[in-house]
Amino acid sequence: MGKSSFGWSEREDAEKRIIETIDYMQNKYRVDNNRITLLGFSQGSTTAYFLGLKNADLFKGVIVIAGFYDSTFNQYLNVAKEKGTKFVIMLGEEEPVHRIEANIIALEQFIKASISASFQVYAGYAKQYQVILNLKSNGQLNGWKKINSALKN
Repeated sequence: MGKSSFGWSEREDAEKRIIETIDYMQNKYRVDNNRITLLGFSQGSTTAYFLGLKNADLFKGVIVIAGFYDSTFNQYLNVAKEKGTKFVIMLGEEEPVHRIEANIIALEQFIKASISASFQVYAGYAKQYQVILNLKSNGQLNGWKKINSALKN
């Protein structure tokens, strides 16, 4: 990729940029460091899994929408357990089988490691963006408020 761009799969670059952004926001604004939540969508969700586990001291919670969990992330499970990081996993039911299975593995790993996690599958959706459209069109955007509230506890 170009010098000024990167792909979310380039984990080290993504990690550096996200941490730099958090540092910038903390220096510029009054940020409650106990309420920072990382959200990722699709390929960004895979990065959110990675960063949320590896840098659990930065995040109260992590929301992954239609991501892919990689078993190499298991090496960071203890960090997230120690810090009490909470995870919310969201998928459309018609996502590719490998993506659904990878997220089920994530949930199983979190349960084994005693990490708080919730798993939500939205019926009838195949594309990731439709999960958000479904919430919005059905007036269920309050679900995000519930997630935020759960992460506060």
